Amino acid sequence: MILPVDPAGIPAELRRRPWVLWSAEPDPSGGKLRKVPRRIAYPDRNASSTDAATWGTFEDAITAYDALTSDPHCAGLLIAGVGVVLVGDGLVCVDLDHCIQTDGALTPNAARVVAMVLTWTEVSASGDGLHLWVQGALDRAFAGDGIEAYYCRRYIAVTGQRWRGTPESVEPAPRLITTLNRLSAPAPSPTPARPTEQGPAGIVRRLAPIPEGTRDNTLFRLAAGLVAEGTRGPALLSALSDANTRLCVPPLRARDVERIARSASRGQR
Repeated sequence: MILPVDPAGIPAELRRRPWVLWSAEPDPSGGKLRKVPRRIAYPDRNASSTDAATWGTFEDAITAYDALTSDPHCAGLLIAGVGVVLVGDGLVCVDLDHCIQTDGALTPNAARVVAMVLTWTEVSASGDGLHLWVQGALDRAFAGDGIEAYYCRRYIAVTGQRWRGTPESVEPAPRLITTLNRLSAPAPSPTPARPTEQGPAGIVRRLAPIPEGTRDNTLFRLAAGLVAEGTRGPALLSALSDANTRLCVPPLRARDVERIARSASRGQR
């Protein structure tokens, strides 16, 4: 199922950006449908997220979408929706994939993100994901476990189907942007280690909160992964303490984090 577009639900912050159409085309390998960008004036020709000559206005995109999806003679074009083109001007899309459960409720992790990031949020075209639209300067695209974020050189299919209880406008999300920029930062170039050093500094690349009852096991698993990458000593404790403060709900005591770091370093549980 592909959700229809609700133009009235799309906020001004998106409307003033460039737009394209998109077609739902079968994947030759048998996977999910591919969202292929199409030109508004020439819907039988592909558009490009990096070629402004293939874009159009919001108004023209909606007019073309309405006409092409209501005319049975145009069914062969497979036009299924409209999409906004991200050009790196302060508009960011955070994509939470497969987070709407069969009963209509959000997964616990997605519910926490939506509760923390108060901005216009729509249901994605597939009907089982969310797009959180925020203002901010993202340094680079991010792809994590169940969450992705984009800001330029990409188009996003837009439905206008606002998720219940979320604002009607696109709002800043400085805390989220800071976290995404930190997690997507490239690893520093390795430097020769002195004999007294115990390994390179590590980082826990995780966004999902760690609820009470799973904190010890999850932090140990994260610490073991860092140890396997060569992180030891103060660097391991620093990375684990950061993850505890940022993700654990509520955070563990400092001495418990130290205990987990020691156990992971010795390969014990």
